[in-house]
Amino acid sequence: MKRRPKRIGKYEVLGRLGAGGWGAVYRVRIPVIDRLAALKLLSPHPLLVDLLGAGEVRRRFVAEARVMARLRHPNVVDVWDYGEFEGAPYFVMEFYCHNLGDLVGEAAEVERASRPLRVDKAVHYARETLRGLAALHEAGVVHRDVKPANLLVTDEDRVKLIDFGLCRLRGEKAATPPGLVVGSPYYTAPEQRRDPDAAGAPADLFSVGVMLHRMLTGRLPEGGVTPGRLNPDLDGGWDALLGRLLAPDPDARPPGAEAALAELEAVYEAWRARREAACALPADGPAAAGAPAAVRLRAVPRRVPPAKAAAAFGLDGLRRPLRYHAGRFEDRGDGTVADRAAGLLWERGGSPHPLTWEEAGERVRRLGEAGLAGRRDWRLPTLEELMSLLTPVPRGRGHCIEPVFDTRHRWLWSADRASASAAWYANVEVGFVDNQDTGCYNFCRAVASLEEGP
Repeated sequence: MKRRPKRIGKYEVLGRLGAGGWGAVYRVRIPVIDRLAALKLLSPHPLLVDLLGAGEVRRRFVAEARVMARLRHPNVVDVWDYGEFEGAPYFVMEFYCHNLGDLVGEAAEVERASRPLRVDKAVHYARETLRGLAALHEAGVVHRDVKPANLLVTDEDRVKLIDFGLCRLRGEKAATPPGLVVGSPYYTAPEQRRDPDAAGAPADLFSVGVMLHRMLTGRLPEGGVTPGRLNPDLDGGWDALLGRLLAPDPDARPPGAEAALAELEAVYEAWRARREAACALPADGPAAAGAPAAVRLRAVPRRVPPAKAAAAFGLDGLRRPLRYHAGRFEDRGDGTVADRAAGLLWERGGSPHPLTWEEAGERVRRLGEAGLAGRRDWRLPTLEELMSLLTPVPRGRGHCIEPVFDTRHRWLWSADRASASAAWYANVEVGFVDNQDTGCYNFCRAVASLEEGP
């Protein structure tokens, strides 16, 4: 196994993001301006070279860079640079720490259950993906490998398509050799599995259908099991939409990404109207009596390796809390929210934009100096404290609850480290925790004891 290079061209290598049959992707720093980027270096698997030949492998790699560079669209990743390192081509792309696969918790064993998303969030990500695919298809490009891991999630919660290594261009004559798998298990359309060179735009729509099904239900499509049976919030309109996207016959699917988007919007608008009507009705039965029991949460940061996280934090296999905190949240009207059950005072919002972990700590220090809400003891919360903000994905009348906190702040840093170079964060929208390199960008929300501090 080759040692990771310290530099590739002018770029300082900070770590490896992943590797596949075509090569490796590294997190790099651009000199002088210190901006982070992703660098993809061609280092093909010997089997790929045997199947295609070294010249064809190189041609396809360069074609991938050219295709991505010429597609100027907010839902397609930007390519910034191209070069060669020790005779191998590379290209440099914009970098984001989050992808949709991480968000839903898709494991290496893809068939395992994942985290379902809120209906509105699943629609948002499907909408963004379809818009990106519409631009690709208009340009004569079929992606052929649409899946959650190939969708970056930006700081603004946008989706960007990546990994065009398996794409097919309009008019391309090169045939796929026998033995070369094009696509990813479970996400590949039937016609693409039979003949990758015959796959057109409908094959990408099939992949979107699999992805949307997973986001709405936490499961891959299964014959005879409708989405509505897995998620009671979904009615027959969703079953029909997903049935169309997942039709074995490509001619039975929507005729294009724009048409699929229109069908998605129609089903979603009908769902939203029903939800608003349901929320306008009085709740069934009396409100729950009694206040939540007071709890004391750890306030001192600690280092918890990922292998010990489940036991240390009380997490399930998808890194969600085994038990959710029943908070008594009260918006105090001064930019803070009190939780009397946990004895904590929170910022209602958080940082105006995402920060590195070190920057988050510095911001909290400045917040204390400024004396937000008359307090000077603001600090970065422990993961235990952040987990008190997590809730299950809403179902039924859960959609009717108005949020107390600013919903723009989805990914929040904690004060707890996972290693010398990684720290824990919480996603308060999906309701899970994970760890990430401290150089990644997340929001931060400061906390203090509800009792007056120094």
